[in-house]
Amino acid sequence: LQELEIKIPAKVGSGDKLFGSVSNADVADAINKAGVEIDRKYITVLGGLVKRLGTYNAKIRLHRAVVIDFPFDVVAEGK
Repeated sequence: LQELEIKIPAKVGSGDKLFGSVSNADVADAINKAGVEIDRKYITVLGGLVKRLGTYNAKIRLHRAVVIDFPFDVVAEGK
């Protein structure tokens, strides 16, 4: 899981602002497409919803006592 490099494409307006936002559900979908099954309720995006392009971190709870940091990138759609 920590070797995955997740890039989440999003529609972008002016100034790298997203149309909408990226949430824990979007991170879960991207991880699931990469072949690792994780339920979105175990993922917490640090800082809440992501509204700009860039690199962000999420906490993923794998077990009651095991929580990992998981970096992911939000990129412009079509790149």
